[in-house]
Amino acid sequence: MRIGLLLVLLLVGTRLCGQSKADSLRRELARLEQSRPGFARDTARVRVLCELARQTKEWQAARVYWQHAIDVAEKIEWPAGRLLAYQGMGRHYSRKGSHLEATYYLHLGLHQAEQLGEARYRIECYHLLGIAYSQAGDSLNGLRALRTAVRLARPLSRRLYLTNLNDIGNTYFQ
Repeated sequence: MRIGLLLVLLLVGTRLCGQSKADSLRRELARLEQSRPGFARDTARVRVLCELARQTKEWQAARVYWQHAIDVAEKIEWPAGRLLAYQGMGRHYSRKGSHLEATYYLHLGLHQAEQLGEARYRIECYHLLGIAYSQAGDSLNGLRALRTAVRLARPLSRRLYLTNLNDIGNTYFQ
């Protein structure tokens, strides 16, 4: 009985913590909206919107936050913000199983990562593209993207290298 009650309290507490983080992000976003306009404010808005989208459980609401982050980053012409938002939106669509939309946003993110010379983001985009293509049944493009991620990750990160090798194995298994 006590263990069951303790588990219920832990689950409720965990849910409340998640809500309070999203609520504090919404408050921060509202505060930023009221602050003095400028590049610093807008970059902070993009970061808060991306984190709020990650914290939001309801799919459509999270998509709106991702799209708003993309819009702000494009408006202020901030490539790093576009990269974060495109990659987040791609991951968001991939989780829903909308692989065509996921690959669209991941290619946009990949383009930004290449322009910025961000190796880790390039690896992550190729990795996510490989998974999205593979889950959509396009094993050839999935393997091509994952092999590129492996090639890029090998000198940079053992963890990223092994993760991508594992997903190549998963693609062959499927």
